[in-house]
Amino acid sequence: MGRPFTVQVVEVKGEVWPKIIITGAIATDPLTAVALYYDLDNQHSYIPDLPVSLPMKHISPTEVHTYYERKLPWPFDKGIYVNGTTLEKLPDGHRVRWYQVYNPDSHDATGSATFVTHPEGTWMTYETFVRPKSFFAGIIKKIFQKETLAALYALREHIESTAKNSPGLAEQYRQYILQAYQGLSPYEPSIKKNATKIEQIQKEISKH
Repeated sequence: MGRPFTVQVVEVKGEVWPKIIITGAIATDPLTAVALYYDLDNQHSYIPDLPVSLPMKHISPTEVHTYYERKLPWPFDKGIYVNGTTLEKLPDGHRVRWYQVYNPDSHDATGSATFVTHPEGTWMTYETFVRPKSFFAGIIKKIFQKETLAALYALREHIESTAKNSPGLAEQYRQYILQAYQGLSPYEPSIKKNATKIEQIQKEISKH
């Protein structure tokens, strides 16, 4: 695969899964890169095995809860979870942090994606750490690492191709970032549009 990412696997004492750090260049500017990473209502269109991504709630203009459905390898069933994400402006770029809000299959999940200025456009540093509950989690540790890397290659392809071929869509999501920094809630129209669906999801989650 061209332009391979660098992958660092950091074993964590007492934990089944390691912390994963993935770094590499993206051929666009940091604002475009973070904007197309933070397109929470569109992630399902390019991330493998992620059929649903749906913003559910603005905690603040720069913090959103998003509902996800993910296809998982056997012996697991479909993964259903909610993550919170926070957006942060840096001197030379942007950072998105995420944390677990709801996931019946893991004790905790945290991570971040940082996009800063680089000679090739943007340098991305992606970190993730998940504490799964399942007895079988150790068996699929390598699969988890492989799928995480595949998702980031898909992400880079999405960012670069959208920036080049769909400038209108790229500009839409750049405006989302700028609106959030200005104190507006960019996903509020989407959340209102999907209010009925979100209410049904919340009822299902409350049963667990």
